Formats: sequence, C-alpha cells, structure tokens
Amino acid sequence: MSELLTQLGINWKLLAAQAANFGLLLIILKLTVYGPLLKLLKERREKIEGGIRDAKLAGEKLKAADAITAGKIAEGEKKALLILSATEKRSKELEAELMAVAKQKEKETLAQAREEARVLIAEEKRKFHEEAARLLRHAIEKTTRAAPDAIDEKLIREAALEMAKSN
Repeated sequence: MSELLTQLGINWKLLAAQAANFGLLLIILKLTVYGPLLKLLKERREKIEGGIRDAKLAGEKLKAADAITAGKIAEGEKKALLILSATEKRSKELEAELMAVAKQKEKETLAQAREEARVLIAEEKRKFHEEAARLLRHAIEKTTRAAPDAIDEKLIREAALEMAKSN
C-alpha cells in the first residue's frame, strides 16, 4: 500500500501531518467559532420562537380585549337605553302630574269664577228688584192720580213705559 501511495505521489507522513493539522484546526474552530456560533444561533432561534409565542399570545389577548370591549359597549348601550326609557317614563309621569295639577287649578278657578258670577248675579237681581219696585211705586203713584176706571190699563202702560225708559 505504501507503494501505491508513492506511485500516486502521496507522502503518507505529509498526509498524516496535514490530517493532524486539519484535526487540530477543526478542534480550535469548534472551540472558538463553531460552539459560540451554534450557541448564538440557538439563542436567536429561541428568541424568535419566543417572539412568535408572544405575538400569538398578544393576538389572543387582543381578541379577548376586543370581545370584552364589545361586551362593555353593548352593556353601555343597554344601560343608556334603560336610562333613556326610565327618563321617558319619568317625563310622562311628570307630564301626567302636571296635567292633573292644571286640571285641578282649572276646576278651582272655574269654581271660583262660578261663585263670583253667582254673587254678581245675585247682586244684580237685588238691584233689579229694587229698581223695579221703585219704578212700580212711581208708576202706581202717577196712575192713582188719574181716574180709577182707567187705572188698570193706564197703570200697565205707564209701568211698561217707565221700565223701557230706565233700560
């Protein structure tokens, strides 16, 4: 075999030295470059995987936050509708109360006006009767001075004339 290597132009001592140099270079590179490079790549891969996990987790949290926000908005809208309906109901109640108070005031005012009208009518009737009595007394005095047989007809005519003049 050594003849074969010699015929091929390979020096086995030189090949062994080169193999030892390559092994030594390989060990040095492994310790100084390959190990730290593998460690750096491993850390980078872990960092990227952690970022992906964090992004997925953040996406899930964002979806959950969106769902919570949508729920809160819906709840707020329901509360707003409840407040609006309660306000509307209260305004209708107040309107009904005000209408009842207004009707009561109207009744009181109408009763007061009726009472005042009754008092005025009574006063006017009293004045009318006094005036009618005065006019009749006056008419009777004038007619009694005339002839007794024409007293009835004349009395009625004169009473009517006196009443017409006073109105």
